[in-house]
Amino acid sequence: DEVSKKKGRGLVFDLIATRDINEGEEIFIDYGDEWQASWDMHKETWTPPTSNQFASYAQTDLLNMEDRTTTIRTKKELVSNPYPSNIMTVCIYTYDDDNGEKSDENSTGEVKVDIIGTDEELIELYSESGSHYVSDYPPGHEEYHPCIVYSRQPQYETFTVRIFKDFYDLDSEADDTGTPIILTDYPEISIKFVNRPYMADSFLPQAFRHSIGIPDNIFPSQWKNQK
Repeated sequence: DEVSKKKGRGLVFDLIATRDINEGEEIFIDYGDEWQASWDMHKETWTPPTSNQFASYAQTDLLNMEDRTTTIRTKKELVSNPYPSNIMTVCIYTYDDDNGEKSDENSTGEVKVDIIGTDEELIELYSESGSHYVSDYPPGHEEYHPCIVYSRQPQYETFTVRIFKDFYDLDSEADDTGTPIILTDYPEISIKFVNRPYMADSFLPQAFRHSIGIPDNIFPSQWKNQK
């Protein structure tokens, strides 16, 4: 009863090998007969969603394996050839922890907001080189931020991009504070496709859900004191 009422991560198991595991050897976990039966039924009866929200669903891992100099679309291209409904792009960027975005202070120290202009004007006024945004190690999730692509330079595998603090700024195409973050010569390798919030496959209609079974015989008899 105590375990069932606990929220979040609770009971955790250590997995201990009872024999040596060879390099490259695959390890299997048996989820139990009930799980397997439910999964088999799910495979037989599941049908792709037909609602407009998920009709054009695409897998991010497959998109990221393709030639992204052509699959990454510019803002203008997305008007006539939009991404699948669950797809958005993110870019590696390091924000100033003290300020969030680049500040654009006037003489009184106030930060100017609601910067308006055409894309070309914003690029002319605020762009800077982003060629150094190449990670020497696998970047963490927190290093990626929503971005849109203004233009591509295919001969150099680079783009001109605009970075946003979060998803909501991306959709409104505005920055809460500070000036637009626009980077030219931005490396293709530092852009990737991800799912939009709450649009991953786990959120698809009729997504598979079933608890993982645990055999009774793995527990010490002293633990099993509930009749």
